[in-house]
Amino acid sequence: MACCISGVAAGECSLTQFSEHSLSRTADYSSTSLNLLETGALVTIGDTLGNQEVLQQQTPGVYRTKPGDFQGVVGRSYKLLIQTKDGTLYESDPERLKDCPPIDRLYYEYQYDPIALTNDKANLWNVFVDTKDLATTGDFYRWEWTHYQFLDYCATVTGNPSTGISCCRNCWDITHCYSNCVNIASDIAINGHSISRQPIPQVTYDGGNLIF
Repeated sequence: MACCISGVAAGECSLTQFSEHSLSRTADYSSTSLNLLETGALVTIGDTLGNQEVLQQQTPGVYRTKPGDFQGVVGRSYKLLIQTKDGTLYESDPERLKDCPPIDRLYYEYQYDPIALTNDKANLWNVFVDTKDLATTGDFYRWEWTHYQFLDYCATVTGNPSTGISCCRNCWDITHCYSNCVNIASDIAINGHSISRQPIPQVTYDGGNLIF
């Protein structure tokens, strides 16, 4: 079995205020498309200047720094150290945090699907971004989105008729992209050139708000 690591670092090129990493372990070949969550690990992120922070487990297999405590600095190198609860040690090679280009344009285009059976599926918005790749080689991109939908009610009481329990403050239904969301790219074919009409998500009509 192998240890699988994915994550995002907080810093000058990130909207998040924390670094988050997910740890899992591959199952045997008889368990199709199954990764086992790695819980109870000691996860540390550090830079070449000797700064370190231990990540806290938020949910099974998900480890996160405290918001605002550890911020990546462009040009500085970082590495990840992991000790699983069975004592196995993993240490990454130092990786330099590169700069990111500014977004030149963020826009959407309406699309109507006449064969859709419901209104929310028929009315679609395709979201795109324009930017320009930096002149340096070996740059990579990952595009992702998060959906926020404002809720009028925090809970529903089942009955005849059913009634909603109003929120005492603003409530949101937050959905992250988990299925078919691997949207990554390399600049190997477009180094230093424009990136135009890069698709992010396709948004259906439900009255929600989307950030990416």
